[in-house]
Amino acid sequence: VQNFSQAKEFRKNYNKHAKQITINNLPEIFVYFPLHLNPELTINTLGGKYSDQLDAIESLSEIIPRDWTIIVKENPKQGPQQRGENFFNRLLSLNNTLYASKETSTYLLLEHCQFTATVTGTVGWESITGLKPTLIFGHAWYRSLPGVVSYREGMTVNEIINTKIDKTKLQEKYNILMSKTHHGVMDSVYTQIYKNYSPQKNVESLYQFLDSFCKNKL
Repeated sequence: VQNFSQAKEFRKNYNKHAKQITINNLPEIFVYFPLHLNPELTINTLGGKYSDQLDAIESLSEIIPRDWTIIVKENPKQGPQQRGENFFNRLLSLNNTLYASKETSTYLLLEHCQFTATVTGTVGWESITGLKPTLIFGHAWYRSLPGVVSYREGMTVNEIINTKIDKTKLQEKYNILMSKTHHGVMDSVYTQIYKNYSPQKNVESLYQFLDSFCKNKL
């Protein structure tokens, strides 16, 4: 009964507030902030002090000019969890924020935004590989790469939009980062897409990674 009630409330608020954004009604100047799926490791744990995405959006709202807009796109897989009445009241209390529907094209928003913002989301990686800076609030795996700006109190929006990305340096930094990684599967769900998966080899690979990490050899 509780699940049904929450799903009904989310559907009502989503249908009421979500806007389909197209090329015809894009704000002139905006930041693109796609929401994480809630709950999930990438936000609830790796988000650190910004495990509540609304905290990040509110902080972003404070540093952008008044004539800018934040387009907050709902995650395509999101259900009613953490999307109650209070979520919508708090989000929509920000005058410079638009809540975009799940169907809105992420590529359209990526192309036309001034920069992207996220806690740890993949959009940050997509943004910098498209040579557009991103602002992150959490412990994203790509946070050390060129074009990524970590949020701090007192920063200005110019620090983000003036960030330049050199494609060659980005590739070099990415290669260094990848050289520190190991093959392995952390979630059993992904064994289905791992060719010739071996539980024994996977355990050995994860052990080697953790051993290297603990001995500061990465």
